[in-house]
Amino acid sequence: MVEAKPEGKVKGKPTQIFNDPRRSNITIYCGYEKQAFYLHREVLCLNSPFFEESLEAKPITEIHLPYLMPTAFSVIARWLYDGELEISSDYGVLVLDVLLASKYLKTEELTNHVIQRVINWTNIEAARLAPASKPMFFDFFVDFCEYCNMSHIPHLVSCGKRLLSHFELTGESVYGKLERGIVGNVFVAMIVGSGQFLAQALLEKQQ
Repeated sequence: MVEAKPEGKVKGKPTQIFNDPRRSNITIYCGYEKQAFYLHREVLCLNSPFFEESLEAKPITEIHLPYLMPTAFSVIARWLYDGELEISSDYGVLVLDVLLASKYLKTEELTNHVIQRVINWTNIEAARLAPASKPMFFDFFVDFCEYCNMSHIPHLVSCGKRLLSHFELTGESVYGKLERGIVGNVFVAMIVGSGQFLAQALLEKQQ
């Protein structure tokens, strides 16, 4: 799926010169395999505070980012150039890698865009997942919540209501993840908010 960037974002260079070594003035090496991306300082500095801090007024021609996955950086670099977010709706590791890289590169608008997209998908599609896919998606969602903050809680609560309604979540399963340190504060706040909403709805139904 290709989704357009929200309006208002200043676009950088056209895609015709994206990752073109003949026209590049900065090379980014990603991952331990050092995959090269041939980009442009102007675009990176315009759209990423990390690159602005790293490149502005410094005569360097390459940056090494060994801890960022090349597949994730490719998604972000493309977004920096043409505003298209190319992530499939089959949410999984790539989304988490993109969120990790986006946080590192300080592309806050992209981070919020990806988070909102996952939330929207969860509200619409999560209940339709096959039973065999639900545990995997739940584990993904737990990890996903680690990239959210308290400002996302109202939107996450709607996801939590669907997870509680359509997934076989038990107190024991959630407690087990808590005990092992798998879930964070945002996930706990989401579950509490969702549970309160469902409990209130049940009380109103019984009255």
